[in-house]
Amino acid sequence: MRTYREENKVSIRGLEKTKGHINEIYGSKPSGIIYSPFNMKLEPMKWLMPLAIGNDPDEVYTDFEPQGFDDNVYGKGLRILAMRKDGYVDVYHQPGLTFGDDFNQVGNGLGELIERPMEDARYEITSRGVDFYCSFEDKAGREIKIEVKENNQKQPKSSTVLAPLGSNTNNPDALPVYMLYQLRLIKVKRTHAQVTIAGRKHNVNIMPIIMDGAKRYFIRYSPELFLLKWNVTAKEELYPLEVSEKLQARDKETAYNLIDNNGYYEIKGMSVANEKRRMGIDFNPAVPDMIALREGESLRGKFTLSAEKETGTITGEYKISRHNNKINIKIHPRGGWKPNEPNWSMKGLYAMVPMFKNWTKTYTWHAEIVLNKKKVPKITSRWIRNNR
Repeated sequence: MRTYREENKVSIRGLEKTKGHINEIYGSKPSGIIYSPFNMKLEPMKWLMPLAIGNDPDEVYTDFEPQGFDDNVYGKGLRILAMRKDGYVDVYHQPGLTFGDDFNQVGNGLGELIERPMEDARYEITSRGVDFYCSFEDKAGREIKIEVKENNQKQPKSSTVLAPLGSNTNNPDALPVYMLYQLRLIKVKRTHAQVTIAGRKHNVNIMPIIMDGAKRYFIRYSPELFLLKWNVTAKEELYPLEVSEKLQARDKETAYNLIDNNGYYEIKGMSVANEKRRMGIDFNPAVPDMIALREGESLRGKFTLSAEKETGTITGEYKISRHNNKINIKIHPRGGWKPNEPNWSMKGLYAMVPMFKNWTKTYTWHAEIVLNKKKVPKITSRWIRNNR
């Protein structure tokens, strides 16, 4: 019988692909314990609607992104991300909303966090499209109004899109896999779209191409989101996962599928789900029992991140090596996002703006696991942007 490693040839020490027994990569006997260096975290946002005025900018702001919440984590209400010319983001939010340090995914990070009542705010999706309005006073005392109201007799076409949020991040704290379902781009015709700042009306940006025979604003909204942060930056001890008879394990929101290779537990895949959707990551070959790796061992493999067929896939590679009491891991989504998009207009947009598919290629995750004398693993990890 061929071993798992014979069936899934991997590169050892960066040399040619090698056959052999799985035991060759390990330097100690199986412990019956498995640690995961990875994590998956879901963000509970309900809807979002980014819009840009960069072609007719304000003296301070270039873009706005209204976001809606209704959950037990952040609370219920509206917040507006206001992107500044200097790359930072000011966040205006209704009372009752609370947030952690979740703004590293935007530009240079958080500028100021400012509470505003926004009592006249509304967000509805009707048979004629979206109807949004809000007004608030900015930190300089200026009134800002954002108005978007569609009046289309036909339901607009929708797509499933990986939000290119991570393309503008300088100091990411995770890989933001933000999938937008039923995403719609708003037609210029029969739509009132306007941003007014201190009495001056600013034109909202228009898409540079005709899509489905119509001019469209660079405004997009999605009534259903699946917002995943993969491998949030960490500096902490790792704790063993409890393995079931079915070779499954769970850590908070994350479910793991494992392989038993002659007593060594290896991570075949991991996933996270909400009430409607599930997103998973498959490793090939499975991620080994890193704590038991032999001194000087080095190996690599591939991963695929996917959900439903319509979402497409993100692909990449991982590398793992051990030297003395340190284990180093590197993950690079070098394959980018491969959308599975039937809409020819969206295909044209992706061709014209390659950033939609390529931004993940600029991310690399580096992690170091240090083992003490008791072999308690402590991880330090971070994401780095490169090749931009």
